[in-house]
Amino acid sequence: MALTIASFYYARNEKWALSGVLGMLAAMTRITGILLFPALLIEYLHQRNFKKEEIRKDLIWIFVVGLGVLVYLGINYATFGTPFKFLEVQKDHWGMHLSLPTTGFSKAWGIIDLGDPGYKITGGWLQLLFGLVSFVLIIYSFFRIRLSYSIYALVTWLVVTSTSFMISVPRFILTIFPIFIVLALLGRRKGVNFAILFISISLYSFLLSYFVLGKWAF
Repeated sequence: MALTIASFYYARNEKWALSGVLGMLAAMTRITGILLFPALLIEYLHQRNFKKEEIRKDLIWIFVVGLGVLVYLGINYATFGTPFKFLEVQKDHWGMHLSLPTTGFSKAWGIIDLGDPGYKITGGWLQLLFGLVSFVLIIYSFFRIRLSYSIYALVTWLVVTSTSFMISVPRFILTIFPIFIVLALLGRRKGVNFAILFISISLYSFLLSYFVLGKWAF
């Protein structure tokens, strides 16, 4: 998250070399860092008014982001003999593989029918709540904030939810920083701000207590 925000910050200041290197580091840190590429490309074109004649050589720095993923795949290959070992681990140990978001949402809904009340909340309701509410906020962001931010938020959301088994969606959603910009804009209204604070503090208290008890808070 720190590297992603820093990459956007320097992109907004048109320091594309630094933005690209930070984006590369973000992609090395987590595979979703590669999603900075389309977002930074949109940001670059937006700053050039989407005019081809205004594109300069500094555009090449955006492609540096992809090197981060190549390094990560190289580490997988050097260590395990296959660049996609991480996908095997996800499938073998967590039963997760790429799928339409509807598959993950459907399975989360199915968890609600299980007996354990705590797991119903953490594995079912919270996955659905964060997944659906964040999607609505991201769509709303296209009308209120910078296009590159919204593009980054949407493609990240798609990667997070495009899985056969939704797990830790609330944790992954927290890294999509444009959502918090939207919440800040909505929070200009006192009633909405109170609701955001009340829900956030309530969820924080519940999940903290659940974690302290030694249970998985997702």
